[in-house]
Amino acid sequence: MRSIIEAGGVDPFPFLGAVKTQFGRFGELLRKVKKTLDETGNTIGDAIHRSRQIERKLRKVEALPAEEATSYFIRGARSGLDRAKRGSFFENIRTS
Repeated sequence: MRSIIEAGGVDPFPFLGAVKTQFGRFGELLRKVKKTLDETGNTIGDAIHRSRQIERKLRKVEALPAEEATSYFIRGARSGLDRAKRGSFFENIRTS
């Protein structure tokens, strides 16, 4: 840049003005990214807090072995689908 200015007497200010404009846009983009990251961090923090609350409530509950738990959920899901097909699933939810 300096050699261009020295060689031809080119006015550098329009170019520098364009650089400044683009740099300002880049700064705005960085602020937006930071805001989104902060919001995401807050959401993750809220989820961690909620997870700890649930863990506290479940402290006294004994965990099932992994295979048994998986089997339980598969059976429960099938049962729920069967009840939904019969229309009784949502009735049970409303009365529970």
